[in-house]
Amino acid sequence: MRNFMIFVIISAALLAGCAKDCELRIYNDTPILQRAMIDGIVHDIQAGGEPAVETFYLNSYIILSETVKVDVEYIANSPISYRSPKKFKVEMKPGKDKTYRIKYDRGQIQLRNISFVDLDQVLLKKEGSDQWSEDLYEGILEPEEIDEIAVKAGNYTMKILDGFGTEYPLEEIEVIAGEQLQYFFDGQM
Repeated sequence: MRNFMIFVIISAALLAGCAKDCELRIYNDTPILQRAMIDGIVHDIQAGGEPAVETFYLNSYIILSETVKVDVEYIANSPISYRSPKKFKVEMKPGKDKTYRIKYDRGQIQLRNISFVDLDQVLLKKEGSDQWSEDLYEGILEPEEIDEIAVKAGNYTMKILDGFGTEYPLEEIEVIAGEQLQYFFDGQM
């Protein structure tokens, strides 16, 4: 009878489950302060500092354990925007912590037109590819103007065309995530 009671108590405890915590940590791998919203709670995350942490307490059962999908959103806080707002869900499970790191995935090309002609098109070809991108610059960059375009990090060949359709010598460039590359278009052949 005693063994039966122990069996019943242990079985009840196992079936009833217990609350286990899990933590979602978001680190800031960018050089400046970032703001993230975790399940509606806003966190300011210092560069290289402590992560934003939210703890969730979920029931843990032998057969079925509780899971929760947590909404996360952040907008890269930068003098120059390298990426658009990012929204995603993280599935949290009892006793399983999750980590996410905010990183820049794009860099920028700052175009400076120091020529006497309008810069009309900017085309990129990723290293190892034979295909040129669509025109990345919408509009025309007139002489003495400056503008930026965001580009995924990587090594590229850049082709510039002026307002008359003239192609200029190809340039090899490297775009580094979170950084700005300055390109001076001088109109020289």
